Amino acid sequence: MNASLEKPFVGELFFVRAIACLSVVCLHAISLMYLTYNPTPAETRWVQAFQMLFMFATPLFVCISEFLLAYSYPDRIPRGFWKRRIQYILLPFVFMGGLYAFVYKQTWPERLERFMDMVFAAQWHGYFVLIIFQFYVIHTWWIRRGKKWPLRKGLFWAFAINFGYLFIIFLLRMQQVTLDGWMQHHHLIFPAWIFYFAVGYYAGVYFDEFKAFVTKYSKWILTGTAGYAFLVAFIKYAGWIPWTASKRFDILPYTILMLCALYYLATRMKEIPSWVILISHTSYGIYLLHPIVMGKLLKETLLPDGLPFAIFFVVMFTGGVIIPFLVTYILNQLPYGAYLVGKLGKSRKSITNRRTTANAYYRM
Repeated sequence: MNASLEKPFVGELFFVRAIACLSVVCLHAISLMYLTYNPTPAETRWVQAFQMLFMFATPLFVCISEFLLAYSYPDRIPRGFWKRRIQYILLPFVFMGGLYAFVYKQTWPERLERFMDMVFAAQWHGYFVLIIFQFYVIHTWWIRRGKKWPLRKGLFWAFAINFGYLFIIFLLRMQQVTLDGWMQHHHLIFPAWIFYFAVGYYAGVYFDEFKAFVTKYSKWILTGTAGYAFLVAFIKYAGWIPWTASKRFDILPYTILMLCALYYLATRMKEIPSWVILISHTSYGIYLLHPIVMGKLLKETLLPDGLPFAIFFVVMFTGGVIIPFLVTYILNQLPYGAYLVGKLGKSRKSITNRRTTANAYYRM
């Protein structure tokens, strides 16, 4: 494959990334809702089972990141690759760690401790940034040596490692073994996510085959996604896997099914809606900002007590999307603002232009 050839942009991934972003906000809005309204244990079981339907979101972000990278640069790393990712991904991650520590803690020693935990131990929802940077390193190695692995072999071993790793963690937690040291942060190292990397890599490199597969088996994919979504929710409701999280072995197939299903649905659209493109452009900023907006600005400052839970959820969800979107957009109009919240994607006009290429877009 000649990486020097400019490739058309994969517009369908706007839709996939936007849905992943909205799902993350929805998850946290639901969490705030049942923490605020103190539902009964039975109600909590239903709510948490419903939450499991959206647990594909963060793994999907990881998968899309490698998908785009492998599609755009299957056999080389572009000039300025690391510089741009440090500027527009890592620096916002560090800045947000400082912002959250300052807002949520009262004293400077507490703020410093919290900042260190968030940035170096990734003890917050932005932990996926550390995983993505590991995958950047793996990608630079893979395109030189690992690409010799055929697709089926690569996917098989990636799934075996990922599933086995998470299943061992599951057994330890079910036996109530205390996870100390690195085991406490087991989700921060690449074996917990390597299958998503592999799927993203092979889908990007063999993009035409991926498209053909999704189209050919679309009915099975859609049916399987719906059935597996029910299974994931039922497993949580029944208590077979008691914790509500995306770092579970049963989420591996669910995330990939969702990737295929959402991609197929996007192909059925005549045009990607403008709101989808806007959310996709600002998804990183929305991802980083929405918890502090929902928790501190909306819940603790602006919203009155005693709201019906349905109205509370709608306000949290919509505010958790719109306000971070506006902040991200406005800061990107200012010098160095992109270093705080991440950089916007290209305009709708440049994307709908048929000459737009994936390589041009991915130069953040």
